[in-house]
Order: sequence, then structure tokens, then C-alpha cells
Amino acid sequence: MAQLARVDPKEVLRREDYLRENRRPRELRDPFTWPWPYRAAGTAVGLCVAASHMHNLWLRKPWHYALYARLALTATAGVIAFSLGNLRVNNYQTREAVTEHYKELHPNDFDAVNDIYGRPFANVLLPWYPKRTQYRRFDE
Repeated sequence: MAQLARVDPKEVLRREDYLRENRRPRELRDPFTWPWPYRAAGTAVGLCVAASHMHNLWLRKPWHYALYARLALTATAGVIAFSLGNLRVNNYQTREAVTEHYKELHPNDFDAVNDIYGRPFANVLLPWYPKRTQYRRFDE
């Protein structure tokens, strides 16, 4: 059996921290580095602006047709999306806190999970014997 490539634990922690939310450096041009509330609000505002523009094109209206109502609806959609993003962040933080607290109370149950190399597939998977039509018995 092939040997596992061992990685330095500091490198594993560095990679895990880089992938965690709000650990990457924020850039204005990269929306994937924005916090969730701003990402949701930006998506909602962008979709509303695009939809209103497409609606104007479809009805052959000028770009400023019903501008104040559309600005109000776009701002409302942005505020609602921002609050839903905050709700999502709160939900995920609460779930993580509950999970970490449970792991602190029961450390023995998570020894196998904390092993980053895990078990080999031979110990995890059951053997599979295919039952195909060409292998049927002919004495029936």
C-alpha cells in the first residue's frame, strides 16, 4: 500500500484558516471576499437594476421611466437582502458555537474526525460484488 504524504500541521492550519470566512483579504473588485450581508445586498441591487433595465428595453421606454419608484424598490430589496445576509451569518455563527461547545464537552467522540489523515478506504468501504445479467445461473 502506498505511503501517505504527510503535511506539516502548521501548513494544514494555514490552509484551513485561508479557507475560512472573513480570513481572506478584502478587495472591492472581488465580491467573493465581501462579507455575506454586503454580498447579498450587492447581488440583490444588481439583479434589480438589470431587471428594471430589461423591463425598460422590453416596453421600449427611456432609461428614466418610473425612476423614483424603481430606486425605492431597489433600495428596499438591498435592505432586505442585507438583513437576510445578517440573519445567515448569525445562524451560521450560532451553529458553529453549538458544535464547538458540544465538541468541548465530548472530546472522545471526535478523535477519528480530528485525524486529518483518516482511515484508508480499505477500512471504510465494503467489498462490492457486481451482479450482472451475464452471470446468471442457467439451471432455472
